[in-house]
Amino acid sequence: QIRLYGFNVNFQKKIFNHIDINSVYSYTDANSEHPQLEEGISNHTFNLRIKYKISNRTNILWTTKYNSEKDIFLYDVKESKKLDAYSISNIVLNFKYKKTSMKVGFKNIFNYLDPGRLSSDSNEFLTTVNPERRLYFSVMLSI
Repeated sequence: QIRLYGFNVNFQKKIFNHIDINSVYSYTDANSEHPQLEEGISNHTFNLRIKYKISNRTNILWTTKYNSEKDIFLYDVKESKKLDAYSISNIVLNFKYKKTSMKVGFKNIFNYLDPGRLSSDSNEFLTTVNPERRLYFSVMLSI
């Protein structure tokens, strides 16, 4: 059995007709007699999204996600492990022309990598959140 309490706060604002700001803060308090039931629950999370409209066809999007520290459960050794708090930011340039849309951007701009997510004392591989900075490009054609 697990008990969860918490709340969310959402903020949205349009500035000067070309800037959209969206953010969500969440607080979660989880309690259980079994630590594996509380696995992956951060007490604090914050998401921020800022979209700057350059023209009707072009915009820049900045996103940031913060998670406070959380416990994960290593099933093979039957113990909990604490993962540090982290923040990941991305930026993307979006462009649309007729039936074509293009995106180019960077994920994990500040090159966050938590070596604690690679467990050496367990046979389990802890999911690495957005490993290293990445440049990406995509093109979508609508028919």
